[in-house]
Amino acid sequence: MLLNWDDFTILTLRDIFPKQIEWDPTCQVLFRAETCSRHIYVGLKSDFEDLPEGLFEEPEILRTLGKEDFCRGIKALYSGREAYLFFVQYIAGLNSRGCSIDNYVSGQVTSAWNNYSNNNPSRKNKLQPFMDALFSDAALIKRSILNAYSSQAQPVNTAVKMARLTPSDKVLVVGGERALTTEVIKYLGHKKPHTPNEITLTHPDEGRLGTLCEGVRRLGKKSAIKARLIGIPFDRALQDLNDGTTTVFNAAAIFVCSPAQEMKINKKLIDAWWLRSKVYKDNPAKLFDLGDPAEYGAPTSAWKTLAGTEGFIPYSYIVEENNIHAATIERVVAKANEAIEHLSELRMQGDRAVTISFIAKPNEMTLDYRLARRPLGPATGENPSQFCAP
Repeated sequence: MLLNWDDFTILTLRDIFPKQIEWDPTCQVLFRAETCSRHIYVGLKSDFEDLPEGLFEEPEILRTLGKEDFCRGIKALYSGREAYLFFVQYIAGLNSRGCSIDNYVSGQVTSAWNNYSNNNPSRKNKLQPFMDALFSDAALIKRSILNAYSSQAQPVNTAVKMARLTPSDKVLVVGGERALTTEVIKYLGHKKPHTPNEITLTHPDEGRLGTLCEGVRRLGKKSAIKARLIGIPFDRALQDLNDGTTTVFNAAAIFVCSPAQEMKINKKLIDAWWLRSKVYKDNPAKLFDLGDPAEYGAPTSAWKTLAGTEGFIPYSYIVEENNIHAATIERVVAKANEAIEHLSELRMQGDRAVTISFIAKPNEMTLDYRLARRPLGPATGENPSQFCAP
């Protein structure tokens, strides 16, 4: 069925809705797809005929609030192909700030649509064909292009991926500053093929160790970790134990969140690491230094002795790998947006893609589409049409 996309319309607002504008979107029978930073109102063109003129101006109140880019958000009223492009990019997670992919917005919008459909059955029928197309194409983009690159380009996340862990691997986190330590545990603790089922945390200060463990266990639902978290005293973490405890001697990866400075605790840790590397040569491990020199100062003395040794990953190398990952994500996001442009052209002419072949090479990324069959007619062949793009 060829949809009248010119009738499909979206109003999108960033941040807050200005109270000075006399229009209450809650009184309209619109589908509201909202997140913490954006308000989206979806309907047909006739639903937006009575918008106040002030909504598309730049009133003094916005300038006095100092929101320089707020007006651009206020002016976003899309119809037809523009509405399609905006919404598919949005629910595919491509409208997040910076070079990253939002993995949560799709679920939020889907949940909002299900609630809207249950509460507004008559209105739902009018929007359903459009929404089916939008959700289907966004899911195709995510499945075919984005999912393999959904991890954020952050040094901690990159370090976790570099560790190449399995769920059964032993992992030790040497705690330091609370925010960094918690971030490391969160990335390790989310259930993925390359994250462990159990995390052992230690800290030179037993009081801070208890505080860190309690803080992680009290994380909100969105950030809560799935892995089991165990806290052990610092001296115990540096011993070669045979009771199943995770220590420097048997961990597959050790993530150090304390500054790489001249401290007694660092000397003890490095001595234990050197001993492990001599005693257990056939059981290699990785030691990640996550102390940012820009924040804590350059590594000194004992840490410098590790430079270039097998298994030691300095912060500078983690950053290099993270920059490569960020550049790759940037290219993938650009290719996903290109694919959405192609899908929009197909939808406007009554076609749709059922598969996308995305091939990513170091110097080239290609897209190839397989389209759904059109209804058979007297001169219609059996083969589905194809659409290729470089």
